[in-house]
Order: sequence, then structure tokens, then C-alpha cells
Amino acid sequence: MGEDLCSDGSAPADCALRDLNDGRRADKNYLNVPMAVDNGGVHLNSTIVGGAMWDMRKTLNKHFADGIVYTALTENFNPWTDFLQARYGIVDAARRLGATRGDLQKIDNAFEAHGIYPGWEAIGYKRDGDTLAKGPAPAAEAVGQSRNMAVDGAYWATSYVDLKSFFDGTP
Repeated sequence: MGEDLCSDGSAPADCALRDLNDGRRADKNYLNVPMAVDNGGVHLNSTIVGGAMWDMRKTLNKHFADGIVYTALTENFNPWTDFLQARYGIVDAARRLGATRGDLQKIDNAFEAHGIYPGWEAIGYKRDGDTLAKGPAPAAEAVGQSRNMAVDGAYWATSYVDLKSFFDGTP
């Protein structure tokens, strides 16, 4: 994707699709748009979490950082992974790949720098959906793990494991 970008000799800043170093933050720059617009802002907001991963890559060995992101993408993420779940999934992948305490701090710093921390969503952004109950994740979280989802007519239920609590030993 994008192999023809900048083929006219333009500088990357003038022809790139997105700039992962744009400094956008979830707690300040998140665009809350309806699902009808860019599937809820999936592309419009992509440089927020992408920027955190880019910063992580700049502070860690780039091959190690790439391995962490690849592992998180293939083993921890699903199509409904949100920003905070991405942070916890990356930390989990980093731990499994042997990250040191210093490496984990660099990862935390990268996500903090992009406003991705527990509670960032509570700064006034309304979610696109109806709250059926406090605490559970949306049913879509369970699509990839159908054994955790039950449907009966117009009603559904799902179970959910909070990765951070699970790996901290406090589920």
C-alpha cells in the first residue's frame, strides 16, 4: 500500500497518507464520529495509537519493537480492540518476548505521551452505542472467541477478561 507515494520526488511530509509523528493524543484530539463516518473514526484516529507505537519503536530496538507489535496484533488484538486494550496487549506481548523493566517503562511512556491511559475515555466523549450494563465489554469483543458469547433471540451475553488485571494477577 502506498508504493507509488512520493514517486515524484516529493518529501514524505507532503505526500504521506498519515504521519505517525503528528503528536495527536486520545485525551485531547480523539475525533468522536458516528459509525457512519469512517467506521467511527478508525482512520481519522489511527495516528493516536499508531503514534504511540511509533514512539515505542524510536525508544526501543526497532526490531524488538516490531516483534512486540506483530505479536500483539496476531495474538492479542481483535477488530474491536480499543486504545487501552491495545496498550495492555502490547505490554503483554512485550513481557512474553522478554522485555526488561526499562523496556516496559518506555512502552508506558509512549502510550502516556499519546493520552492513552486508564480513564481517558471519561473526558466527555460519548460512545456510539447504548449501555446495557456497567462493566462488561461490548458483545463484539467475543466474536473472535465465540465460546464466550451466548445469544437467545434479541438478548445476548458475553464474558470478558481484562488483560491488565489478568496479567497483574488481580482479575
